[in-house]
Amino acid sequence: DQLADACRALDHARAQGGTGPVWAEDLPEEERRRAPQTGINEVARVPGDRLTMVSQVFNFFERSHDVDSIMAVLLPKLGRHYQAAHIVLTAADADFYTVRPAYAWHAEDAGAPEGEAALTRLDEKKFAAGLRAFGDGVCPVGPRMDPDARLLLGAPKEGEGFALPMYDGGAYIGAALFARGAGQPPWTEEEQGELQEIAKIIETNLNRERYDSASRAKTEFLSRMSHEIRTPMNAIIGMTLIARQSKDDAAAVEDCLEKIEHSSQYLLGILNDILDMSKIESGKMTLERVDFDLETLARGAAALFAAQVREKGVTLTTDLRLPRPWVKGDPLHLNQILVNLLGNAVKFTPAGGRVTLRVHQQGEGRRFAFSVADTGVGIGEESRERVFRAFEQAEASTTRNYGGTGLGLSISSSLVRMMGGALQLDSEVGKGSDFHFELELPQGRPAAPAQKAPPAADFTGKRVLLVEDNELNTEIAKTLLEMYGLAVDTAADGQQAVRAFESNRPGWYDLILMDIRMPVMDGLEATKVIRHMDRPDAATVPIIAMTANVFDDDTQKSIESGMNGHLAKPIDLNVLLETLRGVLAT
Repeated sequence: DQLADACRALDHARAQGGTGPVWAEDLPEEERRRAPQTGINEVARVPGDRLTMVSQVFNFFERSHDVDSIMAVLLPKLGRHYQAAHIVLTAADADFYTVRPAYAWHAEDAGAPEGEAALTRLDEKKFAAGLRAFGDGVCPVGPRMDPDARLLLGAPKEGEGFALPMYDGGAYIGAALFARGAGQPPWTEEEQGELQEIAKIIETNLNRERYDSASRAKTEFLSRMSHEIRTPMNAIIGMTLIARQSKDDAAAVEDCLEKIEHSSQYLLGILNDILDMSKIESGKMTLERVDFDLETLARGAAALFAAQVREKGVTLTTDLRLPRPWVKGDPLHLNQILVNLLGNAVKFTPAGGRVTLRVHQQGEGRRFAFSVADTGVGIGEESRERVFRAFEQAEASTTRNYGGTGLGLSISSSLVRMMGGALQLDSEVGKGSDFHFELELPQGRPAAPAQKAPPAADFTGKRVLLVEDNELNTEIAKTLLEMYGLAVDTAADGQQAVRAFESNRPGWYDLILMDIRMPVMDGLEATKVIRHMDRPDAATVPIIAMTANVFDDDTQKSIESGMNGHLAKPIDLNVLLETLRGVLAT
């Protein structure tokens, strides 16, 4: 794009008899003072001492990457050169249907439109209607323009001109608006062509700035990740060392084990956040649709923070108005959203503050309003969009003062959007924040009465083939399985597993627990080989994947290879026992 812009700029200058580059010291005094501020050393000239603006704009960005400084010089120069009344570059977020003026210039006799500095929030329909106004790529600006387009473009009520959309990879990111005052003649076709070229150059460089910002955000995120992961790892390693040196003190060992478990769960939470973000960005996140009790879910989410708020001196209350608590939806991910929002609220609310979880059914209908409000530090207007972006936090000091990965709100916002809602924020610095959204949840059916607890697990007489290439993981799984009466044979890779199954009589193994990624032969291939053996138990022996591959397509690959189920590492003992009961029931 930049090369094409450069060629067009050179062709334009050459067509007008351009004399080539002129160094900054040869410019008029006013322009010479401004040039060094943006790193500009030369601009293109044409006869008659008239600047070729397309060439100059290209040179502005060629000589400097400081977009803010360039715009401070460039927009007034464009305004005077083209005798404009208004030049406005908007920045739009199509995910949240918001638009704001990123850069603007107004002639002294025109003045800035009322409320220009504000962030404008549109709904999905108004946002789409505004985009349709571009038609063939240009949106006419004037008193009679579509009101939705006026909102989207931040167009002045008086004057006429046009707006050009700006895109990033096909996604709408904003527009460049050029308008003249009432009574001024319209721009010539040649001038409009120049402004279109200038808008394209600006679009290219704004996108470059966006990519650079995203790269910096990811670099900062990796730095935060290093800190967030090393902190629980330090606790795990340190508590393990203390436990070894306290073998004769059972209470000290128990305390160390509790802290190791807490740190391990925290570390697992970080890894799950990264995994969830990866699933969302790759389009692999899927939602359930099951019946659940919304009131029980909300109270359970709040209960998780009971000890934390008590220790911190914060009051946590729930306001639940749910005449129809049984609904149909995804309880796991809805709980994740509420826990993320409550966790942030508690984290950023000082002692003596209040956090409130509200869930209200709207009348007798299917819509439910959710809100997590606090009296904490609050979030400034300039940071309210940034907190929803992956890898970013409101301020650079947030990680230093409060910790966190910067993924929770981005994940929550994406999940709410997948459920058909929009996570929104009302906040004031020093007074607190209110994160709220609405969802449509159809009526669900109450669950059947709870059955008696299953008897204690005892699988004595059953034999398992455990296929795992990591010695420590093998030791852990073998010990757990033997605790419940299972006889366990082991294999270090898929090929050994095939040989073990092949060398024993039919029916020898009641279950095969199969890792996926292994040397020599992986678990998927080993399963296929076993399923195609010419023996009566080859097609019927249960084979369960036990692996760290936890994406939905990993589960699908396991099933397609002939496996009966999929267990994720680290192994949840309750899930393992439930799976064993289902598979080994006699």
